[in-house]
Amino acid sequence: MRLNEIFDPAASYVWTSTHPGFGTVTKPDPSYTPTQTATYYVQTDNGCLKSDSIRIFVSAASLTVTGDTTICKNFSVPLVATVSLPGPVQWRNDLTGTIVSTMAATTVAPSVTTDYTAIYSFGDNCQLTGTVRVTVDGEAPEIIFPTDVELCPGENLTLNFGPVLPNSGYTWTANPPDLSLVPTAATPTVSPSQNTSYAVTATLGNCSVSRQIDVTRYSGTLAVSPDTTICSKTKAEIEATGTGIGGEYEWNSGEKGSSISIMPDQTTVYTVTFTYGDNCVLMDSVQVNVKPGFSLSLDCFPDTTRLPIGTEVTLIAIVDPPQDLSNFLLRWEEITIDNKLLPFTTESIEVVPSSNDSSVTYMLTATSPNGCSQVIFKKFDLIYPIDQFPNAFT
Repeated sequence: MRLNEIFDPAASYVWTSTHPGFGTVTKPDPSYTPTQTATYYVQTDNGCLKSDSIRIFVSAASLTVTGDTTICKNFSVPLVATVSLPGPVQWRNDLTGTIVSTMAATTVAPSVTTDYTAIYSFGDNCQLTGTVRVTVDGEAPEIIFPTDVELCPGENLTLNFGPVLPNSGYTWTANPPDLSLVPTAATPTVSPSQNTSYAVTATLGNCSVSRQIDVTRYSGTLAVSPDTTICSKTKAEIEATGTGIGGEYEWNSGEKGSSISIMPDQTTVYTVTFTYGDNCVLMDSVQVNVKPGFSLSLDCFPDTTRLPIGTEVTLIAIVDPPQDLSNFLLRWEEITIDNKLLPFTTESIEVVPSSNDSSVTYMLTATSPNGCSQVIFKKFDLIYPIDQFPNAFT
């Protein structure tokens, strides 16, 4: 380093220092390489005397690098730089001149013999460097496993996509055993029936590499409600039961979920798609046969919901679509405190509500010749007479 940047050529300079070996220097702009922290003094004389000093701090650091080794091609090796003071470390590939890492410890896998230099910065723009050589001798076969290792039932998987080098050998094992595995194939294709771990050792000359891959094989089942027959204008539930990781249901009607409520007006096939695992798919169907149904309502005369006790009321069964009710099974019941079966099987009845209850309900169950049934209720609030007594007697 240069101790003085600007000086007077007509003046005299005397430099001294606390640094051992510096001695006395009379140059106006001496240069010196310090090895430790020290103070430097200067006295000048151009007719006037002047003294000054500067203290220069020296950061002493050390760098040790490891990584000198011989490897086969397609192998990696760790490079480690050990430093004594805080400071950043960069590793440079001396073959290409590029920085391959900004960490003190890194891993490289050169394809040819390569020198790597660690550049250690510390203090006031100080640097130390250290170089290691990674010698490449021979080549091991490259194993490239597939990225998608999740299989649905019936799917195949090729275990290795690496280039097959002449005279290379492969030894594969499977745990649990897999009969679909060819143990000496370079790029075997397998179809495991369960989760399986595959291990391979590939050898070429004196170089060999061992790798392992775990393959997940999903399995699932799907069952649906049996085919059924319902009446039109009635609701029914159909259900699917699937087993499999992350299972989701979707019906061809657009609905999602394991069970759906349906009310078709004609025979319809409902198909459910069950998706699980790695987009594995199972499908099944339910046929819902529809026989003609009907809707049921009641007309009453008088048309009211409040009846004085003892008043006759006429109840008439109405079905839609309109049809002859003579072949229908009609069951009339009166519901008060107790249920009472009424002795009527016709579509029109006359009844006189009488009860100690405050209301009476009439229930009609209508069953068509094809077995479709509907139930309807009609409720009447009962009005009782008010009894009045005289408040005086003679």
